[in-house]
Amino acid sequence: MVHHDQIKRINESSVLAYLNTLKPFFYWIEKKSSYKGAIVQWNGEPIGVKEAVRQYLIQEMHCKVRGRENHEGIYMTSKSSKTVQLFLAAIKGLYRSMLRMKMYPYENPLVDLEWEDNYGELPGARQNRPRMPQAAGTARSSFVEGQELSSIESR
Repeated sequence: MVHHDQIKRINESSVLAYLNTLKPFFYWIEKKSSYKGAIVQWNGEPIGVKEAVRQYLIQEMHCKVRGRENHEGIYMTSKSSKTVQLFLAAIKGLYRSMLRMKMYPYENPLVDLEWEDNYGELPGARQNRPRMPQAAGTARSSFVEGQELSSIESR
């Protein structure tokens, strides 16, 4: 049912990617999640679901989660899975569909989760950090800040 609801809103390949991204989460939530000493059910109360998603992001996807005033931000670390954004889109889409279809009796548990990629687009690229001096013997990068990839390739 959720599959059909999602296909009305996004293309089928995205829906399949979402489903494949959520499979490990559903296995994990059933076996390893915990809130107040009990396993969390995907259709349980919002506070338990939110805590399970938070634990999954930290334990399985190696993210940092920081919160302020009922709002949480998700931060990628060097060990984070590359599918964090896909997972967040998938899990938020799931609960939106479940609410639309009246299959989740509570409020959306994920309304205040936000993704922040503070590591830049290129792995190893550090914003506002000086480059090593030429005397260090490091190879010059072909990346030039502010240029598009197509202009770099044409060199």
